[in-house]
Amino acid sequence: MKVLILFAAAMQLLIAPALADGFYVYTMYLLSQEMWGFFHNEPTCDLVNQSQDIYKTKPDVSWKQGVSCDGEGCPFSKRNPEKIDRLEFHTRWGHYTYYKNREGKIVDTDDKVVGFCYPSAMKDTDFDCPMSWENSEHMLGAISLWCSTTIWK
Repeated sequence: MKVLILFAAAMQLLIAPALADGFYVYTMYLLSQEMWGFFHNEPTCDLVNQSQDIYKTKPDVSWKQGVSCDGEGCPFSKRNPEKIDRLEFHTRWGHYTYYKNREGKIVDTDDKVVGFCYPSAMKDTDFDCPMSWENSEHMLGAISLWCSTTIWK
């Protein structure tokens, strides 16, 4: 299992910069609120403060924007990308679900495969950003997945 994780991490480092279509998924935390952020590149604090692609964690995102996550690795305090079993994200650019047990496939609401996500082991991409509206508060973020897809450009 560890060999597979190391291989996936190595492939991510080699492939991710070359892929034009894809995004990083970050688990985030601010003011006791769990959130998820989607970024095309490693986010800077300016990008985090201006992003339209940060969504609250919700138990059900069928009819509203947000992110629902299943697995021991979902909570920010226990973040472990290998232990995210399902990540359903309903965003401004669509409604999709990542399934670990389906070889990391991302499917749309019609169950059509639209891409793949891979657990990320890149710990050096975590961030701690002061919020522009309240400098005493910080948005914390840790990378969870790299997704290779064309669903969001």
